[in-house]
Amino acid sequence: MIPVKGEKEREEFLAITLSLFLAVLKGAAAFWTGTLSLFASALDSLLDFFVSGLNFLSLFVSRKEADEDHTFGHEKAEALA
Repeated sequence: MIPVKGEKEREEFLAITLSLFLAVLKGAAAFWTGTLSLFASALDSLLDFFVSGLNFLSLFVSRKEADEDHTFGHEKAEALA
């Protein structure tokens, strides 16, 4: 299972889940109706899914403790995203 510990991680996991659901739903509707605008909206939702995944990964990395290479921790990873 995906390690979801904090409130931010839960919210980002929800964003990942919903954006994937919307991408699949809009993609199926675009395929069924043949509407190009629905297909474009499905691609937009798919991009939202990937961006949310990167944000989730940055939150996961930012939780790491300090080590030899990062004496103050990894919290800046969240700001990079």
